[in-house]
Amino acid sequence: MSLPLVTRSRVTTRLAAIIAIAGLGVPLIAGTASAASDPTGFGFRGSGYSAQVLGGPVPVDTGRIAYVVLPCTSRTGVVRTNSAATTEPDGVPVSVGASTTTVKSMKFGNGFATASVNDVADVRIGDATTFLQIEGLRTFARAGFYDGAFRPFIDSSILDVDLVLAGVPTAITVQQLREGFTLPGIATVTLGGGETSKGDRFAEARATGLFIELLGGGDPTTVTVGRAYARIDRTTPSGAFSGGSQVARVRSTSGLLQSGPLANRPMPCPGTNGRTLANNLVDTDPQQLGQFVRITGGKATVFGKDFSTFAIARGEATVEKATLFGGRLRIDGVEVKASVRANDNGTYQMSTEGTTLARIRFDGVDIALPDPGESVTIPNIAQITFRSVTQYATGIQVVGVKIKLLDGRASVIELARVRLFID
Repeated sequence: MSLPLVTRSRVTTRLAAIIAIAGLGVPLIAGTASAASDPTGFGFRGSGYSAQVLGGPVPVDTGRIAYVVLPCTSRTGVVRTNSAATTEPDGVPVSVGASTTTVKSMKFGNGFATASVNDVADVRIGDATTFLQIEGLRTFARAGFYDGAFRPFIDSSILDVDLVLAGVPTAITVQQLREGFTLPGIATVTLGGGETSKGDRFAEARATGLFIELLGGGDPTTVTVGRAYARIDRTTPSGAFSGGSQVARVRSTSGLLQSGPLANRPMPCPGTNGRTLANNLVDTDPQQLGQFVRITGGKATVFGKDFSTFAIARGEATVEKATLFGGRLRIDGVEVKASVRANDNGTYQMSTEGTTLARIRFDGVDIALPDPGESVTIPNIAQITFRSVTQYATGIQVVGVKIKLLDGRASVIELARVRLFID
């Protein structure tokens, strides 16, 4: 397929932004990164991704492409990165070129920061005769502490842009893209966006590179290209808290059954200052779990506090009742209790005491409960594991009940999950 000859509009937005930032003595992404430092008294966390397609008459969710998460840490020099090849979602007139996402905690001069940057080689929206092509899309977010104050910053920039309307190359400016440009009959494209906030103890920055809304009837399809998030908090001397508690989540390799965390209660990076934070679940929406799993009654809580010589993180998650296979399989009374204690001498203590399971019933018959860490299998239905524990150097993860489906769905359902760290 041949494409019309196009002309290029050279854009210098990124160079100007880099010069402006360099004038403040603050690097975009460079900084000390050779090895993780000792705790700094700040909590760094961030995330980013290259693209995500959502919605549409036939609902689409591509997931987050080149997705990266930097969990809360009090150490600089921690780097997370991910890359992806060109992505062309089925039925969507958008192509997203090769991309890389990097999130890091860093020290520079007299300051500290979390920085998140996403680079996409090119983005093409449209068809053979009417299209918008953007090259060198960068989305950047930084949350830092320097010169005695918390300071957030966001930026989105491009290197080149081409516009062809009905086969005719047409001039377009960056300002038109920033205000929202409509590609006739195809999509509305907006360059840049986001928000920043700051206070006496934190700074936070969220940036979006491109937001694309496809034109057409019914529920619109949206494409987000380039997403960056960064946050820094003043934390406790013992380190930063991270993790959280969840009533349930579903992981699938088949796509037949999928759900993000239900009743998720994240642990704030500075802890909870001695308060217990909770999230409750009364009943699952049938759409959440594909009308296959129903959870009735659940709660997730977190608690985090620094004391003079140690810090404590506690999490609890409960599921009153879960039913699967049209009610044939029923699991009652799942409760997880987990805690992490970080001592000022560098040692850790972890506990899962109080984690319990009341009953497993299949086709009206009670099944003998497995011991902690052990499983019971119902042929061609499910393998059920009680109290799965993973211990790390600075934290712990506990899943009350893990259900591996054996009916061809290639899915794992986790009931009552707690994951806690102090780092």
